[in-house]
Amino acid sequence: MPSPFLENIAELRQRLIKSLLIFVILFVLSLFFSQQLFTIIIAPFKSSFPTALLIGTNPLDAFLVRLKISLLSAFTLGLPFFLYELYQFILPGLREQEKHSLYPLSL
Repeated sequence: MPSPFLENIAELRQRLIKSLLIFVILFVLSLFFSQQLFTIIIAPFKSSFPTALLIGTNPLDAFLVRLKISLLSAFTLGLPFFLYELYQFILPGLREQEKHSLYPLSL
């Protein structure tokens, strides 16, 4: 019979794997749309400074900017799912009073 500690570790592992899978899927999708996301992000800069040019001082700058945009957007889009998984993991260990105090945070 497995101990409650090992059951909790197994559940945590399962939830972390789900979260990582969601993050990877969102990252790949964000990487596919990174050029469009970059255009949206620099639109205020371009409207404020129409003659300014963006330059890269490193050969990897263009790739790293796309990578950073993709990582940030994957994290941002996945955050509700990550918080839900965290909430579902913590919920069984809380008392009723503590559960009721978390309800406003779930909105």
